[in-house]
Amino acid sequence: MAYEVKQPILGFENVQRVILDRHDGISFCLRNSDENEYMKLFLIAANTPLEELNLPVGMQTILNLSKNSKYSIYFPVVKAKNIYDSMINVGAPFIFNEDTGVVAQCVLSDDQHTITELFGEVE
Repeated sequence: MAYEVKQPILGFENVQRVILDRHDGISFCLRNSDENEYMKLFLIAANTPLEELNLPVGMQTILNLSKNSKYSIYFPVVKAKNIYDSMINVGAPFIFNEDTGVVAQCVLSDDQHTITELFGEVE
């Protein structure tokens, strides 16, 4: 599904429409719908209630979100060679309003963690 970008994506301010591709149910790829302008971001699905994000009212308005809206939340991932050193930016989630087909990245803080910090060592 293609989504209209309602607020510029950090580093990709000219992107106006994006497509969200599912990889395995928890990881996704967000790409520019305009194939002439390359953009690809890796995202991880968040099972976070919208209320816990404390979205600013302005962002709720931009996304036309209400308590009855169908939404999804994803955190951007910066992949490292060692996957466990990859960074998850939990402070700048992508919020999708599935009802209206719009998306925006909302910068809430500069909170970032490696996968190991969030989930522990894997043996």
